[in-house]
Amino acid sequence: MKHQRWYIQIRDKFWFIPGCYAVLSLIIVIGASIMDQQVLRPIYNNVPAMLLVTDNTATSMYSALVTALLTLTTISFSSIMVVLTTYSTQFTPRALQDFMKSPTTQHTLGVFTFGVLFTLVNMLLFSSEGNNQILMPMLTVLVALCCLAFFIVFIYHSTQWLQVNHLISHIRSDASKVIAETYTYKGIDGFSEWNSDFRKGEETIIYAERSGYTNMVKMKELIYWAKHQEGVFESLFHVGDYVHRGEALFRCWSKHDIPPEKLRSFLLVGEERSNDQDIEFSMQKIVEIALRAISPAINDPHTAANCINRIGALLSELSHVHTNDQYFTDDEGQLRLVMPVKPYKEYLYKSFYQIRLYGQNDISVMGACVEALTMLIKTGNHRVLQEVTSFSRYMEDAVAEEQLADWDKEYWQERVQEKENALDRERTKTT
Repeated sequence: MKHQRWYIQIRDKFWFIPGCYAVLSLIIVIGASIMDQQVLRPIYNNVPAMLLVTDNTATSMYSALVTALLTLTTISFSSIMVVLTTYSTQFTPRALQDFMKSPTTQHTLGVFTFGVLFTLVNMLLFSSEGNNQILMPMLTVLVALCCLAFFIVFIYHSTQWLQVNHLISHIRSDASKVIAETYTYKGIDGFSEWNSDFRKGEETIIYAERSGYTNMVKMKELIYWAKHQEGVFESLFHVGDYVHRGEALFRCWSKHDIPPEKLRSFLLVGEERSNDQDIEFSMQKIVEIALRAISPAINDPHTAANCINRIGALLSELSHVHTNDQYFTDDEGQLRLVMPVKPYKEYLYKSFYQIRLYGQNDISVMGACVEALTMLIKTGNHRVLQEVTSFSRYMEDAVAEEQLADWDKEYWQERVQEKENALDRERTKTT
């Protein structure tokens, strides 16, 4: 587990993948240079002179390639800054990590790092030797061509990510994966109710060693360890909460002494919120894009409506997998972990309450909210029907119909009536 925590923390650093490419570049260029100068040297005596690259030719070629690669790298970094600036001002700063952690972004910069280091070190080794070569110049040209190909891919990649619809679609796909994985506990049985006998006896409180956001809980490993400790652990936080140093994290009841460091190792705390197990954070990104879109500075209600539709689809997916299970047992049916669960109505409320506040004067935005709730009624699980019904009344109360123009009032009433019809049909099905 400690190794996994270390890997996750290093992996999330922006320099990790480019650093791996840099190390790989040094290994390859040194190995290829040794092979070219020691292993393949006798073969060059039988190679036509026109295929051999002289010292002067190689030096000129390497200098030109280094200049070209540095230019491509500069343009790529400029493109990144344009994307980051656009995200910060028009979309949401929370989406910056999605672009920066994109495999295409990181691998492109890694390839450029590989190419620049490969060419520089190769030029140094070649000029110091001063002999004709074939392998190293050919490899350098191939590396340059690979860098050019990645540059073309990256430019296309950047233009895609500058399109708000592409960003919304990407965030929505990631949120769907988080929803599907968060409530999938392979090899773990969960229950929504349990007697309180486990709270009897002496309890131990484990406190946070550092401040930060709770990003991930390794539930399966924690339950397995709790079984060997013959204990029960109760979490005092939700994934995504910000915990302060010295704040209580767990309450424990065990027959053995609980090492705090070991228990903390099952919880990953980071400086920023993460998508790994935090459903609310994934949905919050789309909400923030919608809020920016309806702001007077941008005034793009169509983008807001697009975001609202995606939010409704995510809430529908969540309604089918959301459970109130917070008591988890080991393979022998013994209670080992208590994890509080956010109620569905909290996800529902936090998805729309800010849009309601800032968009209540825009009938197109409020109409899109009612349409999203209508689709949630039609496609969502019947268990959340009562909560959705109550919340739809809350959204409707934000619109002052008496102040609407005739056409706006007609549009609004059609949306509300469609929602009421969907409610009647679902109530008939459930009865």
